[in-house]
Amino acid sequence: MCHHQAFLAPLLVPTPGDLHLLTLRIRPRVSTVLRRLSTRVVIEDPTVITELRRAVSGHERVGVLLRTFTTATGHVRPDGRLVARKHLCGWWVHAGRFHPLERAEPVRSVCVDARTDRPLPPEQGVEYAPAWPVRPPAMLKDDPPSTG
Repeated sequence: MCHHQAFLAPLLVPTPGDLHLLTLRIRPRVSTVLRRLSTRVVIEDPTVITELRRAVSGHERVGVLLRTFTTATGHVRPDGRLVARKHLCGWWVHAGRFHPLERAEPVRSVCVDARTDRPLPPEQGVEYAPAWPVRPPAMLKDDPPSTG
């Protein structure tokens, strides 16, 4: 198994779908698309995984959000386009540990106007859920991720 596969597995194992958006709330915020295939995960931008590894091995507190796109319809846009239902959960990472967020914490994190800091209503078609315990493989802290 490739190093990034083992590193990502604890984040993706219990998720309900195969298409994900992983976002690190660092400056600047970075995201990558993850596509789970039968035996591996394809990563759109491996530098995001490098940043996540850096967060796991460092002492800075970093937010991690995982959006999973499901096959269910979350809502229909006014133009008639169907929008997939999303499952959103998150963790904060500090000193090598993933700390799962409860359901309300990602809502407070995501549903805020970036310019005014005012709360926004929860996003339509998003199921905000509590995260699960994650234990990243200790042996991978310093290994660079591969792209395949």
